[in-house]
Amino acid sequence: MMTQRMAGFELFTRRLLATALVISPTLGASAEESRGYDQISLSTSTETQVPRDILIANLYARSEGPSLEAGTAEVNRAITVALETVRKTAEVSVQTQEYQTEPSYQNQKPSGWVVQQGIRLESRQPERLARLLGELQKTLKLGGIDYAVAPETRKSAEDRLISEGLKAFQTRAERVTHDLGRNRYRIIKIEVGSNPPPFRSGRPMLRAMSAEAASAPQIEAGETTLSMTIQGTIELQPN
Repeated sequence: MMTQRMAGFELFTRRLLATALVISPTLGASAEESRGYDQISLSTSTETQVPRDILIANLYARSEGPSLEAGTAEVNRAITVALETVRKTAEVSVQTQEYQTEPSYQNQKPSGWVVQQGIRLESRQPERLARLLGELQKTLKLGGIDYAVAPETRKSAEDRLISEGLKAFQTRAERVTHDLGRNRYRIIKIEVGSNPPPFRSGRPMLRAMSAEAASAPQIEAGETTLSMTIQGTIELQPN
C-alpha cells in the first residue's frame, strides 16, 4: 500500500515538473519583450493662431462714507441702473459679482463704511461692448478688460492641430525607421496634449482711460497662439 502511494506521488511530481518546463519559456519570452528593445520616443509640435473672440469686461460701483445705509443704497442704485442698461443691449451677457462691505478707518479709528459690488460683461461683439462701456462709465468704474477664446473656436483649431500633429508624428517615425535601416515600426504609446492660450488682460491700460467716464475704450483683441504636442513611443520591427 505504501509502495502504491509513493508511486502516485512520484507520478504527480513528474507531471508538475513537466508543466513547469512548458510554462517557463513563455514567461522568459514575456520578460524579454518587456525590456523595450528597439523602442524610440518621439515628439512633434504644431501651432496655429486663433482669434480672441470673446471680450470680458469687469466694472464696479463703489461708495465710501460715514453711513452704511447710504453707501449700500448708492451702490444698489448704480448697479440696478447698469443692469437695466446692459439688458437693453443685444448679444451682451451680464453677471453680478461679489458684494462687499467693510469699515473704513482714519487715524486708526472707524470713520465709516466702504461698499462695493461689481458686474461682469461678456460679448462676441467688441464694438458693441465698447460703446456700452462708454455709457456705463458714467456711473461705474472700469476694472479691466480680458480676452478669451470661445470653446468652439478652440475645439475647431485643436481638431486641425491633432490631424496635422499625427501626420507629422508619422512622418518623423518613418524617417527614424528608415534612417536606422528598418522597414517597419509599430506604435507602442501615443499621447496628445494641447497648451492653453496665454492669459492677457487689459487692466493697466484701462486704469488710465477710466478717468474719461463717457469715452468708449479702444479695443483690439488680436490673436493668440494655440499649440498641440504629440508624444509617443515606437518599436522598430525586424526586416
